[in-house]
This record gives sequence, structure tokens and C-alpha cells, in this order.
Amino acid sequence: MLPALIDEQALRRSIARAVRNACVRVAQEQGEAARMDGLCWEGAWEVALTAIAALDVEPIVSSCERKGQGG
Repeated sequence: MLPALIDEQALRRSIARAVRNACVRVAQEQGEAARMDGLCWEGAWEVALTAIAALDVEPIVSSCERKGQGG
């Protein structure tokens, strides 16, 4: 039973890291694009936050689960 618990914890950490990385990536991309479009820093920050809030995490979770199952 213990190895399954360790695998589950590793999977949860993997999912958390993947979601965090996706949030950072989408915030950077959208924030930079907003600045290039002429928005002020505050406006670009709002765009970045909106992008994070709209991020669909299901594909990220599914991908991590598949990898965790050897897929």
C-alpha cells in the first residue's frame, strides 16, 4: 500500500508543478502581448491574471495522469 501512496503523492506534485508552470507561461505570454498592444503595466497585469483564471487545467492534469500511468 505504501508504494501506491508514494506514487499518488508524486503524481500530485507533478500535477501541481505542471499547473504552476502553465500559469506562469500563460501569464508571461499574455502580459507581454498586452504590453506590445500598448496596455499600461496595470492593464497588462489584468490581462495576465485573466489568462491564468481562464486556463483550462484539465488537459494538464490528464497529461500528468497518463505519464504517471506509464503512458
